[in-house]
Amino acid sequence: MRNLEKPARGGGRPVAAALAAVLILTLGARPAYAQKRRGANVVVVARDSGRTEGELIAVGRDSLLVLDVTGKDRSFDLDGVEAVLVTRSSKAGGGILGGLALGLVLGVSVSSAYDDTAIGCDSISSKAGVAVLITLAGGLVGGLAGSSAGKDATIGIPERSDPSRRNAALARLRKYARVRTAG
Repeated sequence: MRNLEKPARGGGRPVAAALAAVLILTLGARPAYAQKRRGANVVVVARDSGRTEGELIAVGRDSLLVLDVTGKDRSFDLDGVEAVLVTRSSKAGGGILGGLALGLVLGVSVSSAYDDTAIGCDSISSKAGVAVLITLAGGLVGGLAGSSAGKDATIGIPERSDPSRRNAALARLRKYARVRTAG
């Protein structure tokens, strides 16, 4: 005769762990094929109030090279540049998706790992409610993290008379250039 008692708890843990591993590997994977590196989209603000938009190609000791929106290379003498605005696209959507996925895994794991009485859940619907709340919290945290990661950066170019601050600004700007070894 078959045992009709409720099966032992903990049978879902390997499934939740496998699901977590698959999600982490999927969300963290990068394309294996080679992609041409692009420089950041920038707005170069000149000391004479001129503005030029384009892709930052290289940062030299005394100049910037930008591919403007018309496709022409433009070189800027740093003495004539007041600041460079690095424009970034928002990463809120990816952050929300990643947070939701991580929150779902965490929510399912938490709600299935404990006894019904340990977390005050006496039915499947209340366990599902706990999982949904944790999932939504993960989406919120992911969205906030993603939106803050996509904020624009303004890098001021100090005068030649302050070489340490100028070199620090140029080093920071080189991180966004297509060619990072210039200078």
